Amino acid sequence: MKPDTFCNLVSSTLYEHRFGFIISHLIQSRWGPYFVQPIVAGLQEGKPVIATYDSIGCMTKNEPIQVGGTAWEMLLGCAETFY
Repeated sequence: MKPDTFCNLVSSTLYEHRFGFIISHLIQSRWGPYFVQPIVAGLQEGKPVIATYDSIGCMTKNEPIQVGGTAWEMLLGCAETFY
C-alpha cells in the first residue's frame, strides 16, 4: 500500500469514529472514538511522506517536522533545534 493511500485510510477511519462516544451512550454500545494521535511515515517514489493526525482525523502532511503525543511542545522545540 502506498503511504498516501495509508494516510487517507487512517484519516477516514479516525473521522468516521469522531462522534462515537455520544452515539454509544444513546444506543448502549461499546463503539466509540479513538483517542490517539498517530504519525505515519513512509517513502513514495523515493520521497518521504510523513503525516500526523488529531483525534478526529484532521491530517497535517509533508511538513518538515511532525510531532505528536502529550509532550509535543517539548519535542517540537528539540526537533526545531536539530533541524
